[in-house]
Amino acid sequence: MEKETEEAMESTDSIPSSEFTTQVSLVLRLLLPLVAGFCFGFLGSVPIAGPTSAMVLKLGIQGKYTAGLTIAIGGAISEATYAGFAFWGFGSFLAGAKFLLPLSKYVALDFEYDMKPSLDPDLEASVQGPQGEVFKNILMGLTMSGINPALLASYTGAIASVYGTGMLEFTLFLAVVFAIGVCCGVSTWFYLLLSLLKKYKQRLKNHTIDLIMRGLGCFLLALGILCAKSSFDYFLSASPETK
Repeated sequence: MEKETEEAMESTDSIPSSEFTTQVSLVLRLLLPLVAGFCFGFLGSVPIAGPTSAMVLKLGIQGKYTAGLTIAIGGAISEATYAGFAFWGFGSFLAGAKFLLPLSKYVALDFEYDMKPSLDPDLEASVQGPQGEVFKNILMGLTMSGINPALLASYTGAIASVYGTGMLEFTLFLAVVFAIGVCCGVSTWFYLLLSLLKKYKQRLKNHTIDLIMRGLGCFLLALGILCAKSSFDYFLSASPETK
């Protein structure tokens, strides 16, 4: 009789513990892709290696913090979309859409030359209201990152590096969670960058700011030339088999 009582008590005690284990497992399933996405997005945005990040830095140096942040948010949304597709297993999409990469370089080149300072910023601000400016900047960030399918390959490679650990599950829902983490990570980095520029910009001399702006301009120009050269090589020199 005593044994039956003890077994009954053990069975009742195991029910809450199993429920607690299930809840912890569910939280970890959601938390791991969220944290992984945040880390990938944050660390991947630190290098100034693309037109979006270079433009955000340029606007921050010019004191246009809101414009820089809205462009960064638009770019973060596009980058998170590519990251979500890569997490869901759409890396093979590149095999059938290789033409998008050189095509995107042409469009990025157009953006780099189009995003030059206005000759009359006061007139431009009066013609376009604050809401229209915010929408334009977000759309610009969306487009600049959205036309770069190389992000899909980058995140596919990054995800492949942690695939062997078995810590992440690859489902559609968790891909959305991963994409949210990436968006938060990218936005957080650019927010910190703009905050640092806003805080320490006064300590920079005008000559230093001018040198930085000229350097960024040369960087964007060189990036555009390399993009154009790569596109020409792809469309004119590559054989049909390589396409």
